[in-house]
Amino acid sequence: MTHETRRAGGGRRVVRLLFASTLLLSAAAPAVAQWVYVPDGAIEASGVFLTPRDLVNDSGAGPLSAVPVAGLPETSGLAAYEADSNGDTLFVPRIAIELPGPTYAMRQDVVRATGAGLVLELDGSAAGVPQSVAIDALARTASGELLLSFDTSVELPGLFVDDEDLVLWNGAGFAPFFDGSAEGVPTALDVDAASYDPVGNRLRLSFDTPGEVGGISFEDEDLLELDRSSGVWSLAFDGSARDPALAATDIVAVPEPGVVLPVAAGAALLAGLRARVRAERRPATA
Repeated sequence: MTHETRRAGGGRRVVRLLFASTLLLSAAAPAVAQWVYVPDGAIEASGVFLTPRDLVNDSGAGPLSAVPVAGLPETSGLAAYEADSNGDTLFVPRIAIELPGPTYAMRQDVVRATGAGLVLELDGSAAGVPQSVAIDALARTASGELLLSFDTSVELPGLFVDDEDLVLWNGAGFAPFFDGSAEGVPTALDVDAASYDPVGNRLRLSFDTPGEVGGISFEDEDLLELDRSSGVWSLAFDGSARDPALAATDIVAVPEPGVVLPVAAGAALLAGLRARVRAERRPATA
């Protein structure tokens, strides 16, 4: 379909979807056979009413189905998400939540959900991420390092990054990974979803507003793919072509391609999230 370069107003949408690809996408002819995603606002698509507590099973054709995530407060949601190959789930909360301990997970933290419960994978404040900055895109390398993007330009320890960039966190420090402006991404755009395929050296990104990159026009419910070897961009997922109702959404998370996340398994992993929404920041430790 033909996309407008930018919608009037250029603002972010109210309703966003959390996406999880469960089949490796083809760069030449992207054919998504399975998606799992979570809306952060109530939306009706394909005749199914979806809420922010649902894991939505999308086969790529035909009706959608939704499985409620037990234990999640109705006011909570996920800002970024990644499915690990070992079955764990990594996510960034949209608002502060309390984990067992008690430990508080903020918008600059990454949480790991395992069969045993929830733990902090990355304490953003301890790593040097300012509390005023949020992680809004999350992916992983083949060796397990985190790839992160932020909702604004930020000065990290020894590194300045813009919101169209991705940085690598190796457990001890940050390093550059993707320089958006150097790859043709307009500085007005913000990467708010990312996925990395290390086998093909392909980066899949979604942005907070419509735009054009590498000659490809897109909307914020779409997913672009960059072949990092050739520097060629392509359209990997066309949201509104899948369902016109998705035109009112913005993809905000795309886990690593090739990772299979059955809906029932995802629900079971997140069912242990007996988190309480906290307005305050994590209490300071002595």
